[in-house]
Amino acid sequence: MSSYYNLLASKKRATFPPSLLLDLYPNASVAYSLRKLRTAYSGNCIRVRRSSDNAEQDIGFVGNNLDTASLLTFCGAGNGFVTTWYDQSGNANNTTQATAGSQPRIVASGVVETKGGENAIKFDGLNDFLTRSAISALNTGNNYSIFSVSSNEISENFGDIINTSNTTIQRLLVANDRRTTGGIYRNLSITNNSNTIFGADLSAANGSSNQRLLSNFLNGFSMSAFDDGNIGTTNTYSGTYTNNVLDIGAFRNISRYLNGNVQEIIIYPTDESANRTAIETNINSHYNIYPW
Repeated sequence: MSSYYNLLASKKRATFPPSLLLDLYPNASVAYSLRKLRTAYSGNCIRVRRSSDNAEQDIGFVGNNLDTASLLTFCGAGNGFVTTWYDQSGNANNTTQATAGSQPRIVASGVVETKGGENAIKFDGLNDFLTRSAISALNTGNNYSIFSVSSNEISENFGDIINTSNTTIQRLLVANDRRTTGGIYRNLSITNNSNTIFGADLSAANGSSNQRLLSNFLNGFSMSAFDDGNIGTTNTYSGTYTNNVLDIGAFRNISRYLNGNVQEIIIYPTDESANRTAIETNINSHYNIYPW
């Protein structure tokens, strides 16, 4: 009998393989998501302002997903807007928006925003964006990787997801590009200090407003891009570009703002292209963006 209970105890003590993305592939510089990405992360997911009285409250997780019950209890029948999207990497690289009129929405008239059946942050295409100071991983010439889940609601539109400058045209951009004419369908774009544009593009024109998983890699000056698991184009940039902010949802210099949803952004300070398929599989298994 004792051997039976010992067996039960050993099973209870058994550890199971990790399933959260940053447990499997750690050491990200920033990690924003509406799902939990790291078991050791004990902080909140987002901070929300409600429209009824402008009060704010942190919203955490239940299990591995956004605590939508607490979110709706707080917002009631009104709207809820994101003032902070917390970084789950452990580096405290939170992205924020202090101006009420520029805060993207998470609750609309008592209903949580979703895209593809999963929680989403909605940017209005007018002036919404989240921002923080520059992320050093994205400096010129570094190795880095960017994974994002987003949608663009406007046809024939560029769809700015990530932008690294609010003062000059020179910058790095990640775009959810819905243009179907002209032969250029951008994914990763770098404009250098001589105003030369280098692009690593989508695998093909894609005018869909559905979610899109974009994966972008820099190895020194070599650029490569993937969309929904498909390889796009590659390029090699030269010169330098400006990195003074991390903006989500905006190209502020020319007042270009995303009308769409962002659900996840993860940036590694390393070229993770060798792990690309596994990382994309983890992301796609949650969001179900494209067929297996």
